[in-house]
Amino acid sequence: MKKAKFGVAVLLAFAIVLGFAFETKADSPLTFSGLLRLRGFVLEGFPPFSPLAGAEDVGDGYFVTRFRLNVVFKPTDFLEVRWRLHAPGAARWGAGNWSAATMYAYGVVKTTAGTVSAGRVSSDIDSAGFQTLGYNPGWGFNAQAYVFDVDSERDGVMYRNTWDNGFGLKAFYVKRASELPPTKDGDYDRFSIEPYYKWDGGGVSFAVQYDRDQTGGVEQNYLISVNPSLVLSWATGENSSLSVNAEAKYSFGKYRATPGAVEQDQVGAGLYADLTYGYGTGNVSVAGWWFEGGSHDERSPAGAGAKLHGRVNGGEGFYPLMIYYYGNSFVQGSSDLAFGGFEQPNHWGIAL
Repeated sequence: MKKAKFGVAVLLAFAIVLGFAFETKADSPLTFSGLLRLRGFVLEGFPPFSPLAGAEDVGDGYFVTRFRLNVVFKPTDFLEVRWRLHAPGAARWGAGNWSAATMYAYGVVKTTAGTVSAGRVSSDIDSAGFQTLGYNPGWGFNAQAYVFDVDSERDGVMYRNTWDNGFGLKAFYVKRASELPPTKDGDYDRFSIEPYYKWDGGGVSFAVQYDRDQTGGVEQNYLISVNPSLVLSWATGENSSLSVNAEAKYSFGKYRATPGAVEQDQVGAGLYADLTYGYGTGNVSVAGWWFEGGSHDERSPAGAGAKLHGRVNGGEGFYPLMIYYYGNSFVQGSSDLAFGGFEQPNHWGIAL
């Protein structure tokens, strides 16, 4: 009965979205948008459907539903409130996981000195580099994050402003995790400042981030990261262009696995670059990436005092190959095949 009632509520909300899309006036302070997406999958012979050597190929076919409702309340030109309902989040038919959740809810104040956003801010609050410069490599058909970035919303505060001369500044603070008492100050905080410069046909940025992790009762784990990026494009014809896009990240800091454990150094590095040719109705890209690291289990190094590598990876939403890397859903439970950017920092690749 509860599932039926919730299903009716979702359909009613979807009807409301359509109704406001047609009836809401242009000067209304409320704006509604949303989507209802149905997708079908037919899988044959993919892990984990054939997990054992010599096992017969096993397939599966199913449908997935996703519903989103976006609401923007803008009473004045300098004040906005944004909210997104996510229900369900890619629910498989018959699985009974039709859960509803607020993806983000935050306020925006716009002034001549810049824009300030506060609350559970949308995913761009915890991003740098390509996202700041407005370039999306476009990898994957479900990825929502950029290279090195996080595919989720965070509680925090963000400031951003771009001046008339092309210079800009993006700065934010986010609470990445928070533990309840009796853990004292059991929080994971990130601070970021990113100056950038944009011009017609390109841009550069240089982000500096400080991660302070005290979850698990550890007094002080920290990571300092530098994250430069470059976007450069020029015309090669009336309807064609060539662009070079690159982003790198280097991190270093200290780490303790448990309170009182030996403090260890941690370090990581990563690089992404692509060469893209645009021909008016589409484009062709050759991309390469490299993430340096150590063992797969970074939190269990061989020997106390060893330097922890692999502190930089592609980010939660980095799936360079459209099918094989799709959310790791084809390779779940098989760590030697889980090459998603967030799952495995120690790899390199080339994609066309």
